[in-house]
Amino acid sequence: AATGPVFVHERSAFYAFGIVLVCLAWAGGIVLLGSPSIALAAGPVVGGAVGNGLSLAIWPGVPNPILVSSIAFNIADVAVAVGLALLLLTTVAFGVRNRARLFEPI
Repeated sequence: AATGPVFVHERSAFYAFGIVLVCLAWAGGIVLLGSPSIALAAGPVVGGAVGNGLSLAIWPGVPNPILVSSIAFNIADVAVAVGLALLLLTTVAFGVRNRARLFEPI
């Protein structure tokens, strides 16, 4: 089967290390928040980031085989985008449900 070009976003080891730290902090924050709906929405974000991180471990960059117009991306990028949209909705709903807690001192 013929395949088209695969575009690659090259990333450094420093970038990969930063992604690992951000994913760990993100996952920890989600756990501390204690909201199952936010945790469910954040799953694709973390999963997409891990997918791109694994791509960096295997290839010299993150391959982006899907090309729409002039934008190249991969399935992990789609997971992150969908997760962020879900996260926005669930975070707003969480804030509405817990409105009184928003004014508590930290």
